[in-house]
Amino acid sequence: MSSRRATFEVQVLVAKNWTVKNLYDEEEAATQAAEQELKSGRIDGVRILRLWKRADGEHAEKLVFEKIGAASKRRSRMSRRCGSRCSKRPGSADPLAPLAAAAALARWVAARFPAKAAQPVCAHLDRLSAAHLAAHRVVECIDDPSRPLAERATRLLGFLLSGTLTEGEATDLARSRIRAHLKRPDFVEAFAAGYADPADCERGLRDLHALMTRAGISADA
Repeated sequence: MSSRRATFEVQVLVAKNWTVKNLYDEEEAATQAAEQELKSGRIDGVRILRLWKRADGEHAEKLVFEKIGAASKRRSRMSRRCGSRCSKRPGSADPLAPLAAAAALARWVAARFPAKAAQPVCAHLDRLSAAHLAAHRVVECIDDPSRPLAERATRLLGFLLSGTLTEGEATDLARSRIRAHLKRPDFVEAFAAGYADPADCERGLRDLHALMTRAGISADA
């Protein structure tokens, strides 16, 4: 069966659930789109299914590509850290899963419906996410005061960029925590205290600024 008669379905993995992202007529275009999705850091994994109709009229599918990204491992580590420190409420065993699901749903709605129809739904999902963050003290759990400031700041920025949060109130909570650290008069000194080697510290500061730029946070926040 030639690829001209097949369709290539790109699926993304978010919060342990696979959802359809898009359909392509060519495998190469689907693969490029899948790689871009993975590089975005907002998803846990990506896969491509080849779909076609057999000679007997039945539909068939075959997995032709699958890759799990760093975001999945990052969320897993964050979930383990949060699970032992967040308040013990129903669902707090994996406090990031509801957030990731809400963020994925908000992106799906925003991409498929007119802005006027999508905005109230996305805003409601964002309010739910912000309430979940506060109720389970997720940001506080990630920003563990027992850890060096360099690690805390990097964790918070990684969390903000992971695609786990809805844009709005939820991301504002994470950004405000990061800005609170940046406003410390001794921020650079406290950040440097997490490194034994000055060269490593310089690299760490460069990486921090790169993450801040991606997150839209100014150094003079």
